[in-house]
Amino acid sequence: MRSEDVTAGTCFLYKSSYSPREHLYIVLAVNCEGWDPDDCIIANLTEAQGGTQALTFDIGDHPYITKKSDLNFGDIEVSTRTKVAALANAKSAFPPFDPAKLRIIGVTAKSHAAVMERIKKALAKQYLGILPVSL
Repeated sequence: MRSEDVTAGTCFLYKSSYSPREHLYIVLAVNCEGWDPDDCIIANLTEAQGGTQALTFDIGDHPYITKKSDLNFGDIEVSTRTKVAALANAKSAFPPFDPAKLRIIGVTAKSHAAVMERIKKALAKQYLGILPVSL
């Protein structure tokens, strides 16, 4: 995978310094207006705990999800397409995240209090005019 091939929905595994194991990460947006073209917005899934900062996914929502998993809106961050491509190339290929579920994440995140303002603004433009729906 080349960095240009990284798009919204691209999935990859990554083990951060604060986690004992790898987690599934999802690219939520690329080509954000006014940002460096290599920047992208990513989110990870972790063991489900619920709460107001989380969106819970079930087994089968993605082939890598084997138990209820949460996307914590406070953990959405900025990365680069170059880094995502390198991580995706280092592991087995994963199918992209379902576009309908990706829209649910984007639409919810663009107005969620836990998301950084810069990211909310970028997601608002990416998911403009799409109304919130539920899983």
